[in-house]
Amino acid sequence: MKSPKIETLTVEGFEQLRLAIEQSNLTEAHKILVIGVLELCLWLQEQLTFSKISINNLKKAFGIQSEKRSRSKKPPTESDEPSIESNVSQDNDTNKADNSQPKSSANTTDKPKCPGHGRLPASAYTAAETVELSHPDYTAGDPCPTQCGGRLYQIKKPGVFVRIEGGQLFNAIRYERQRLRCGLCGELYTTPLPAGINITEKYDERAKAMVAVLKYQIGLPLYRLAQWQQQTGAPIPDTTQWGLCVDVHQVATYVFNACIILGAQSPLFFQDDTTVKVQSVMTGKEVNP
Repeated sequence: MKSPKIETLTVEGFEQLRLAIEQSNLTEAHKILVIGVLELCLWLQEQLTFSKISINNLKKAFGIQSEKRSRSKKPPTESDEPSIESNVSQDNDTNKADNSQPKSSANTTDKPKCPGHGRLPASAYTAAETVELSHPDYTAGDPCPTQCGGRLYQIKKPGVFVRIEGGQLFNAIRYERQRLRCGLCGELYTTPLPAGINITEKYDERAKAMVAVLKYQIGLPLYRLAQWQQQTGAPIPDTTQWGLCVDVHQVATYVFNACIILGAQSPLFFQDDTTVKVQSVMTGKEVNP
């Protein structure tokens, strides 16, 4: 097979070919196959242009092995075959070496190293806020700044950078509403609060749920949380926190009872709490083992 003629495929040319293929009388399977081959050619061209792929990577992608397979060993001759006496002496030497070495514990196993070493991919931050940034100087279709004759095009996969910023557990928002009073009748007019904010509810549902989670899931004492909130400028007294937990309990009881009913229908339902140390149970075991 002779080497093909190298042609540079541009994005505009690819789009024209794709439209022509879609309008042709080929079957859908053939259209998908031809368009996929063209996309592969365009992708390889982009990777080679921006030096993001090497020849070795291409060989690995297409299953080309660079290492030669080990040749089969020659059949052993009579002179190469060890005698019975030599086998016995080798076994004795091996036993002596094994006896001289200290025996390792049978339970000792090499633990596999955790991959990543604490580095997580950007896809792991599912709760992260996504901010799309456009280039301040260039757009798709502009000529290349290096004056090479090419044009810039947008890559489908953007460059991702994840930044983690610290903040308070609870944010206090102070709404300063404008108040107007009539100079004649004395009627007072106050700016209403934004939609979704009830003047009778100082703490929203998320704040109440957060207090309950910090108390019963993380195990943070209420007085310690009160001290922290006092230091951060959004004080929440410990007695107030207890009232918020009561509000969550009154609502979550219905959900908890429903979960009990659903869990009773399951063949196996349990929660492993072996890491939690119950002091009363431990004391009882010491008194009555």
